[in-house]
Amino acid sequence: MGKEVTTSLDALMKQCEGYTGFENIEEGDVIMSKAVLLQAMSPQITSGDNPGLSAGMIIDNISGEAVPEEFVPIKRCKKSYCLFNGQQGDPDFDPNYEERGLIFATEDKEHPDIKDFLIWGPNKEPPRAKEFITYLVLFKGKAVPSILSFGKTSLKKGKLFTTMTCGFCNEMGNTDPLFSHKYKLRSKKETKGRNTWYVLDVSHSGKFSAEVEGDEAFLRATLSAVSNYKDFEPRSKITEE
Repeated sequence: MGKEVTTSLDALMKQCEGYTGFENIEEGDVIMSKAVLLQAMSPQITSGDNPGLSAGMIIDNISGEAVPEEFVPIKRCKKSYCLFNGQQGDPDFDPNYEERGLIFATEDKEHPDIKDFLIWGPNKEPPRAKEFITYLVLFKGKAVPSILSFGKTSLKKGKLFTTMTCGFCNEMGNTDPLFSHKYKLRSKKETKGRNTWYVLDVSHSGKFSAEVEGDEAFLRATLSAVSNYKDFEPRSKITEE
């Protein structure tokens, strides 16, 4: 039965060659997805509407499903800086914004609305504004890239990932293109005292190889994404939405 269905689909696709059904979709019609690392207090978990989700999972913010582990970075985006509201009762809480919600975001760390919040306090209070390292990545099996941001407790992991991507070179001694290597995205549990949280953790998965099942299709999808999104820059706000 499976073979008959496959044969019928192949015949149908040949009849429809040149037409996909996506012809009238324009730029701006598609929302860029983002990989989200869930923590114990993430709204996706505390709402109780998603019993299959748990802290430490990395999900697509649109589908709500776990993202594939393997991915390729398409491009490094500009670093962004975001100012968040405090909790009710905190001296830095602003009632005009949601509790812990985003107040302001920019790619300019010298912006007058952000620079004073990037400084450590006199008693070693951490900066209220947070720095984010952002990549546009393509997960294996996907046709459209996603946003992957490293910030807050994962910022150091983002710097380690960036360092890792700069360390590969070809036989001529030139640095390999960013998108010529594959990586795996997982979460790692960290604990300090009674507090437990998860951080993003990236490891090198190797270069594309004809001997690896699925790599040929993955490479084609990667090159297509590189061509279509090489000039893409996300709005600063999308890094933490």
